[in-house]
Amino acid sequence: MSGIVIELQREALNSYTDITSLLRKAYLIARKLQLKDFQAWVQSELNGYDVDSQCEVPNYREVRGELRGFNPVRGWIPVMIPDDTMYNALTSRKIAQSIPDIISLLKSENGIIDEGLVFSEEGKQQAETPKIVNYTNNFFGNVDNTQLQQGTTSSEQTR
Repeated sequence: MSGIVIELQREALNSYTDITSLLRKAYLIARKLQLKDFQAWVQSELNGYDVDSQCEVPNYREVRGELRGFNPVRGWIPVMIPDDTMYNALTSRKIAQSIPDIISLLKSENGIIDEGLVFSEEGKQQAETPKIVNYTNNFFGNVDNTQLQQGTTSSEQTR
């Protein structure tokens, strides 16, 4: 058994080792040596964490993002939330997916897993570019005898 443990250690130090294979080997060792906690951890990493069970997702699987809103004039801008609890709830998340699922997402292009689908460069660009259009009209004062046209390109206003 010590030979496979030494082999696992050697593979863990190699940056080219497939992490899924490494975890499977670690699971085998955990079962043979009856290391229940280690076995449960490896199984959760391989199969994903069951968020409904007692097994809590570890803190090292927490990712943080930045909350932003799209401003048509300035582009993406930070959204300010004065309540820290709400801000943390919106900008952090524990990733419960399995390691193979995470690797699959990393290997996909822009989060799109290629399953025989072909996308043109234009299609990829359209998927990446947000299409948010906001029109706001604020009228202050008298608006008698006023014409308003919106969303037209070749219209004429008459009096």
